[in-house]
Amino acid sequence: MSHGHIQCPGCGAVLQINVPLGAGQNVVCPSCSTPLNSPIPPNNGLYSAPTAAAKPVPFTSPGKLSQAPAPRSSVSNCGVIAVVVIAISLVCSILVVGFGVGLYLVSSKGKQTASVPAPLNSQSSRPQPVNRPGNSSQTSGLDLFCGDASESTAMSVRSPSMGNVAMGQSRFGETYRFDDLGWAVTSLAFSPDGQFLVAGKMDRTILVFDLGSGTMIHSYEKLDGLGKITSLSFTPNGEKLLSCGQRGRIEIWDFGPKGDLESSGRFVGHSQEVVAMAVSKDGQHVLSGGNDKLARFWHLESGREVFAVGGFQGSVKAAFISADKKQGLATDGQTLLLIDLEKGEAIQSMELTRSYMAQTASIAPDGSRVIVSDLYSLRLWETRTGKEYERLQEQEIQWSSTFSPDGMYLLSSGRAKVNVWDVASQSKIYEFDTTDPYYVQAIAFSPDNRHFAAFPSSAGQDLFVFRLPDAK
Repeated sequence: MSHGHIQCPGCGAVLQINVPLGAGQNVVCPSCSTPLNSPIPPNNGLYSAPTAAAKPVPFTSPGKLSQAPAPRSSVSNCGVIAVVVIAISLVCSILVVGFGVGLYLVSSKGKQTASVPAPLNSQSSRPQPVNRPGNSSQTSGLDLFCGDASESTAMSVRSPSMGNVAMGQSRFGETYRFDDLGWAVTSLAFSPDGQFLVAGKMDRTILVFDLGSGTMIHSYEKLDGLGKITSLSFTPNGEKLLSCGQRGRIEIWDFGPKGDLESSGRFVGHSQEVVAMAVSKDGQHVLSGGNDKLARFWHLESGREVFAVGGFQGSVKAAFISADKKQGLATDGQTLLLIDLEKGEAIQSMELTRSYMAQTASIAPDGSRVIVSDLYSLRLWETRTGKEYERLQEQEIQWSSTFSPDGMYLLSSGRAKVNVWDVASQSKIYEFDTTDPYYVQAIAFSPDNRHFAAFPSSAGQDLFVFRLPDAK
């Protein structure tokens, strides 16, 4: 048995053999099949003998040779492992640093979003919001000429009465109930003298009730130009009634001494449902708003639009005109705009909530306060200072809200009940039950500040008139 190493003359591979190389032996290189015929002596300058750590692969078949694998180095393996460990450590360090930087940026961004944007076209410097204890907070107010929450906001009205029974003498609690009015009532309004109550319905109908006799005296049906009656408002002298409709039209009616209606004009500036309107003290102009996200100022007698103001993200839910007719307010529940009625432009804004999806919004009769529903609570602000009061908390969504004419009380409605809030103390003082298991979505205060009307949001329900207890 011969033993040794040889180098293939064809490919140069160094091979180890453990079989005899004799005549007639057909031994070839396993790589290139070149014939091999003589061993190579060790240390001939072309080959160095393998170390003891190298393990040659034995010959496995006659006439064939196996190529010896290259020896593995344990030092090289350790180096690779070390490189991998260093790389992993480096990646972890980068992730930790990046996470810290991200937290810092998020924190910085949160601090920046707490500030209130500058008022529209305002050159005056306003303070940033300051968090108050509890739910109260401060934001930028408006340069409103009228309205002061620290003063009495009582309005001067004619002595209201209910026919032969003065409203101030009627009993506490439910005063009237008008049974089963068919399709749901969607809007309500008292006449300025308290003699009549007008109801707008979903089925394009306006009903007039005489509160002296406690009867319905007129029904105006098939008002196709209006569609669903979404809002009602009287002029201060009670001679005209305005009715807003689902189709974007506002109808102007002459309101007779016996509660009869006669159409005297219309405003067709809105392209979608009209939700809110305010009539000036002199009864000559109207500020209205709705689902077209515009507040429109127009002349009542001619129906001519003076100007329109945008800047709202949602439907305009409440409007107000100052007594001198120089300024107006309008809100979609997210933003309150102060409007210069002489220039025809919005001059300042005040952020109220983060969304325009509020169910209801209302502005006090003197413009001093604004209230917006926020799910289960009502949020109240002073318009001049931007101060937010403690939230008026409930256990259910408040679908409607309105201030009393003197601004002292606030009505809000939930499921089968109407809440009465004292504005000065921000506390609920009364709760009236409508007995029907539906949300009350139509409410209105009477001009005497003692009575209010309410209707649950479903067909076949009753219209209620309640009276508050006498003030102590």
